[in-house]
Amino acid sequence: MHPLTMRSLLLTLTAGGMLAACTDSPVQQPGPEPVTSIAVLPGESALILGDTVALEVVGFDAENTPRPAGTPTFRSQDPAIARVTATGTVTTHAGGYTRIEVTAAGITTLVGITVLDPNTVAAVELSHGDLQLTPNVQVHLSAGARTLQGEVVYGLPVTWSSSNPAAATVAANGEVSAVAVVTAKAVGTTRITATIAGRQASFDITVDPAP
Repeated sequence: MHPLTMRSLLLTLTAGGMLAACTDSPVQQPGPEPVTSIAVLPGESALILGDTVALEVVGFDAENTPRPAGTPTFRSQDPAIARVTATGTVTTHAGGYTRIEVTAAGITTLVGITVLDPNTVAAVELSHGDLQLTPNVQVHLSAGARTLQGEVVYGLPVTWSSSNPAAATVAANGEVSAVAVVTAKAVGTTRITATIAGRQASFDITVDPAP
């Protein structure tokens, strides 16, 4: 065989061996992007006492692409109001507000939970709307509380106030009474407000001159 031909053969075999070696090596695939933020679903929630809700955690990378966030951990800041299981189920136990600490992929976030007692006062209802009176006329008032379930409950303590006592006063002004008496004093206007458990309702009184 011609020497050049032998050299060419050796180069060909050597190159082929290198190519085969390169071809047999596994190709390194890039790993998943790390989680840089987490979101908790359904997020901030308002629940009626006795309700439950299941929390779900979703991870996101720097490009905001959803990524597995691993196994999250949960902790309630006030278990007396709402407790949370290891799997993220929240159970309500008393009215109030608490936050659930959620940790996943080394990231911690907080989710607010408001628990509403069905018997909590949602609104105040008055026996009268706006009135027009003349001096020395009296009107008896009453106030009731409407619960979250829509029921009106009378007999709860009520605090009454008049924004302008010179025009009309309300008996037990600033005191606690379910029933009050408004007395028109002089020409002018005032606003009568009833407060029950932090909720308020108001109406206006206009005192006109006597005919």
